[in-house]
Formats: sequence, structure tokens, C-alpha cells
Amino acid sequence: MPEPKTGPELDRLRELVAEHPPLPDAEVADLLAEVGEQGLEARSRRLLAQHHLWIVLEEVSSVGDDQVAADLFQEGSTALLKIVHGLASPSRLTVAEFQAAARAAVRETVKGAVEEEREAREADQRWSREGEQLALAEAAVAAELGRPPSDLELAAHLGWSLDRTVQLRRAVDEARAQYDREMVDLLGELEGEE
Repeated sequence: MPEPKTGPELDRLRELVAEHPPLPDAEVADLLAEVGEQGLEARSRRLLAQHHLWIVLEEVSSVGDDQVAADLFQEGSTALLKIVHGLASPSRLTVAEFQAAARAAVRETVKGAVEEEREAREADQRWSREGEQLALAEAAVAAELGRPPSDLELAAHLGWSLDRTVQLRRAVDEARAQYDREMVDLLGELEGEE
């Protein structure tokens, strides 16, 4: 298992989980047996979830970095809650079976969230690189033609499809406009401070 990560957010989560430490197996077995009994269902399910947050923290601290720890913890906690709320009344699971099911659900959910985050970051990086390529190509073609190039001319120069070129050009134009708006706002705030 990878070395647990550290950082302020993970430390905060560790403090939160420490408020509901793991229960002895006998107490977990009692809670599993109580699930579904009149008047105890909400309490037993809540306690099962709270006192198994250590499973979520263990998984998050082994795979996520501190910057995304809270998001991963939320995803993992949701998976744990689904397992707890899906228990039969009364549960016939042993403590080991319950914890194995909880661990598997949390692991799969956290792993999926990490993968989605990685894919999103790679897509952002790819769009950024392609945006730079587009800007350089636009300048080169404009210098060559003596005028701004059309989308078709840019697509031909870059060897991209017209759709890809149009989408990226639109995204770059929107990013530039957003940057310009933010700079104007910042300059206005700076003038207001003088």
C-alpha cells in the first residue's frame, strides 16, 4: 500500500475521523444486528457510517494529494453511506464482510474520482498546448498572408479538422476575453485603492 499522504487538509480530515474512532468488532456486530429494528435503524446506520470513516480516510490518504483530499473524502463517504443505507434489515453480514464491502465500494469510488480528475487535468493541459499552437500558427499565417487567417486556413496550416480548429479558436477567444475582463476589474480595484 502506498505511503499515506500528508498536508493541512488531510490533517483536518484525520481530526474529523478521530472524533469517531473504529469500534471493537463486537460493537460493530451489535450495530449490524440492530439495523432495521424499530427505533434503532437511524442510530445504528449513522453509527456504522461514522465509525467507519477511517476506511474512507485510509483510502484517500493513500491515493489522493492534499489539494483534492476533501473532494475525495466526500466521494468516499458517499460510497460508504450507500453501503450502510443498503444494508438489509437486520443485516446478516459479519463484521469482516461489512468492512470488506465498505472498503471495496470506497476504493472503487475514490479510484474513479482520482481517474476523472487526472483525465480532466490532462484534457486541460492538452487544450492549453493546442491553444499555444493555435496562437503561434495564427501569428505565422497572419504574417505570411498580411491579414488574419480564416479558420479554414488555420486548419490547413495546423493539419487539424475545421471543427477542431473552430472549437479551439472559440475557446481561446473566450479565454482571452475572460482574461481581459479580469484585468480590467483588477485595474479598477487597484485604482480604487489609491
